[in-house]
Amino acid sequence: MSKGQEVDFFDKAKITDGEDDLAGMKIVRATDVSLDGDMLQKTIDPETLRPKKIELRFVLEDHAVEGEVMYRPIEDGPNVPRLSTIPISDLDGLVETEFIDYEKQL
Repeated sequence: MSKGQEVDFFDKAKITDGEDDLAGMKIVRATDVSLDGDMLQKTIDPETLRPKKIELRFVLEDHAVEGEVMYRPIEDGPNVPRLSTIPISDLDGLVETEFIDYEKQL
């Protein structure tokens, strides 16, 4: 998302405290972020302000799409996506990507 889209997302989002396995996290959730009826939810570590997980839901060309991206920090580096799961149920489709083998470049 662009900086402006991030600002718009946070302006319309509801922020709540995480529960159970998400205790200590902040849950930031908004609907109608980019498309009518879509949903975007970010689970954020309030100490580092880094996302732990992003969940999304939208309809594209009459296909319901929902998914999640899990993040992890690289030691002394950025926060990176480590696993993305995007099922497209009406097509019996599943897109999964796992990110491993990051290398620090000088």
